Amino acid sequence: MPMAHSHGKYADFESLRKQAIALRRAGHSLRQIRDELQVHNKETLQRLVEGEPPPEWAKRPRAKDELRERARELRQQGWTYKQIQAELGCSKSSVSLWVRDLPAPGRPRSDTGTARRDVQRAVESRDATRATMQTTAGIEVGPVSPPQDQPNQCRRGLLRLPPGRHPPKRRPTPSHRRLVVRHSRGCPSG
Repeated sequence: MPMAHSHGKYADFESLRKQAIALRRAGHSLRQIRDELQVHNKETLQRLVEGEPPPEWAKRPRAKDELRERARELRQQGWTYKQIQAELGCSKSSVSLWVRDLPAPGRPRSDTGTARRDVQRAVESRDATRATMQTTAGIEVGPVSPPQDQPNQCRRGLLRLPPGRHPPKRRPTPSHRRLVVRHSRGCPSG
């Protein structure tokens, strides 16, 4: 005795399937079959028409095939993504997907040796200008020496100490003090 398959609330699945196939062969779309048979479960609807091809009118052609081919032609002619987008009226991301395997339009490439020489000349010019400015400033201002009242201060304002002397210790922060107190009491740091 064959085992009956349960299809949820559609107890008479086979009769529904026969009706769905008849409607499909008559040229109905899935939406029309759903409305006619009152089957609102997409999975069940798919199983009802399984194996039956959709009608020709319901098949949607690749809507953008023509646009894609035109975009590829334009890219091969040297157009940019933005120009193709404006011409075809589609998104730049679509253009990118359609033509990404094609080479970019030719751009004048600079000789890397020339570019390096230009950068080197610019650096040399900058250094020469800087040296001239420093010489001019030295002439106008005179020699720079530390102030007489603070002979141990260097250019950056740091105190120079005689050999063997160390700078004063910084006061510990409150969290550092707590840590020191914990360790002195034998408590683990947490």
